[in-house]
Amino acid sequence: MRRVLSVGALLWLAGALGAWAALYTDYFSPTAELFLGLSLPIWAALGLIVGLWALAQRRGWVVMLALLCAIGAAYQHGLRLLSPDAPERGEDFSLLSWNIFSAHRGFARVLEEVLQYRPDLILLQEVYNADGDLARRDPLRYGDFRQALRAAGYYVAFAPDQEQPWGAYGLLIASRWPLEAVRRLDLAGRIGVGIVADVRIGNHPLRLIGVHLYTTGQEKPWRGRSSWSRWRTWLRQMQEGYMRREAELRELLDIIRRSPYPVLVGGDFNTTPFSRHYVLLSRWLGDAHRHAGRGLGATYSTSKPLLRIDYQWFSSGLRPLEMRVLPDRASDHRPLLARWIFEP
Repeated sequence: MRRVLSVGALLWLAGALGAWAALYTDYFSPTAELFLGLSLPIWAALGLIVGLWALAQRRGWVVMLALLCAIGAAYQHGLRLLSPDAPERGEDFSLLSWNIFSAHRGFARVLEEVLQYRPDLILLQEVYNADGDLARRDPLRYGDFRQALRAAGYYVAFAPDQEQPWGAYGLLIASRWPLEAVRRLDLAGRIGVGIVADVRIGNHPLRLIGVHLYTTGQEKPWRGRSSWSRWRTWLRQMQEGYMRREAELRELLDIIRRSPYPVLVGGDFNTTPFSRHYVLLSRWLGDAHRHAGRGLGATYSTSKPLLRIDYQWFSSGLRPLEMRVLPDRASDHRPLLARWIFEP
């Protein structure tokens, strides 16, 4: 039995290291990406079990290897036990990015959260700009919400990604400074993946981009009556999601690389750090949580935040001073609030 468990520990180690290394290759396969993206957290959990077993069996080499893999998994996720000391406020500015879940829990709660922190820049996803049934259940309509932001001193712009006769659904950008060259981003054949605007903060120009990348599909076979056909549908949706996000990200990165100004990108990326998409982004941009955050940085879901799928990314010329995941329940995502400073 001990030999079987030892072989199992070695196989686990080889699988974990192989999966991790494969994230940093240029080979792309939706099936492989699906396996890697879902399996690395599982490898980390198995590592704890293997490590405890090895400790009980006094197999120090297995304990050490399991510990190394656990540290690697924590690093890939972006776990930070300490955050840098936040300097005194000077010429810094703040950005709040948040998927507000179509304001299902009310624009009033969203507005209360936003005005509580008074960020200088705001990027919202899943903004429901309509007067349909959902709006009628909300005492504060989208128009009132937008007007309240303007009354608080913000310039506001909206970019739809789904237009219907009763209204639209999309992304919102707000700034304490005038918004210039505002435009919608259509990526990889999908309308309204992002919204772009240029702002000038003092003498510093900044390109601000809000995005909401393709989701993973609506099928959830673990809920209700499960069947093989539902699981196959879910797998197809996951594979399609990986492929479409890959295409969207590559076009987005092309736009970022052509920017004449420093770039801040925030939003719902629908991808975890255990993904090639994350690796692709991190080759060109910095992850604010890795530089200035604390803890796991998980944003989804609000009640039990286990997944880190919302990010703020930055190009050269910027540095994050502080990154926080805010404890809010007005959406199924938690908002991100970061402080930034320009660098030479």
